[in-house]
Amino acid sequence: MPRTAVRRLIDTLPATLLPIAAGAALAWAVAWAVGLSGLDAARGLLAATAFTLLLVAPALLLGAGLGALAGAWAGLPPHSGGGWTGRALIAAGPLLPGFLLAALAALAVRSGAAAAPLAWAALALPAACHAARLARPAMSAALTSDALRMAEGLGLDDRTVLRHLALPAALAPVTGGFANAALSALAGATAVESLLDLPGLGALLIDAARVGSLSGSLPALMALCGLAGLLRALGSALGGWLQRVTGAGR
Repeated sequence: MPRTAVRRLIDTLPATLLPIAAGAALAWAVAWAVGLSGLDAARGLLAATAFTLLLVAPALLLGAGLGALAGAWAGLPPHSGGGWTGRALIAAGPLLPGFLLAALAALAVRSGAAAAPLAWAALALPAACHAARLARPAMSAALTSDALRMAEGLGLDDRTVLRHLALPAALAPVTGGFANAALSALAGATAVESLLDLPGLGALLIDAARVGSLSGSLPALMALCGLAGLLRALGSALGGWLQRVTGAGR
């Protein structure tokens, strides 16, 4: 990742980490007020935050990346295996909401399957469907753009045109829509953690809501807001890096 992308990510860290720190401070204060260990409560919230980040970030990045490539292939003639995969993801997107995949994962775990791979799959698949849905029309539009025709008229080969013009155009809406994908992934993670009994922020939030504890729900909700900002900043930094790798604007 280039220095500019890393610097952009570092510049956003204070704003994204502040809600997490505030949530940990609130958890400490709530626990101290009822005679419990505030330090243990704050540590528990931070540990849950780290768990949710490690659960969501790989699934979101892998799903969005593979979905974007499959969606871009789906916009290329003739049809290829990757293109058919992209079309399948686009068609399956409305049929596979995160809460449904979380419920199916919970049923599979209770039948003896491993929880971690199913949790990642339940979060990665909606992200892949969302990315494919954004990338395919962008690729189709790029293939008929005046810039691509001009590049072909200048004698550039097909591989160069696809890499430096069409592919960045297909990836642009995916990176631009990463914030919505991150919010959807965090909502899915809340369902996954609750149904699979995983020690993340989603489980803390749902457990506190079940007993009607507003003071117990707020720290987890604040930390989730911080994670949403952190994932959005990470997506923006990776989007800038991908544009450099694909040679956008050259």
